[in-house]
Amino acid sequence: MKQLPYGDFTVVGERGVALSGGQKARVNLARALYRDVDIYLLDDPLSAVDTRVSRHLFEKCVKEYLRGRIRVLVTHQLQYLPHADHIIVLNQGKILAQGTYEELIDAGIDFVGLMANEVEEAVKRQSIAEVVKVQGTRYCYE
Repeated sequence: MKQLPYGDFTVVGERGVALSGGQKARVNLARALYRDVDIYLLDDPLSAVDTRVSRHLFEKCVKEYLRGRIRVLVTHQLQYLPHADHIIVLNQGKILAQGTYEELIDAGIDFVGLMANEVEEAVKRQSIAEVVKVQGTRYCYE
């Protein structure tokens, strides 16, 4: 907020200051924190920021400021899993496993392997999209 000319009163968007993806993520998280509610649904607010900022936001906002409230954090950032009270692992929209970090590790859940598979699938989808774009042909794929 200190970087913006009028702090939290700065107009952003089409008629105001243009923000980077990381700045938008931080503003949206700040807006969520302004509300005094019991449940916070956070859809990967740490993905658009660098590692240092991500760690700061997680520690200060998610863990400290929102302590005592229900926090549902959707994330691909594996380093925060040991800090979670309860983890739900989703794979293609279905619950693959759930429990504490220790329970999931003991059950043999390979978080890194799951992430690698997801990245591999994303690369395949990107490759298919590039082929479609180059050939100018339409394909329907999952």
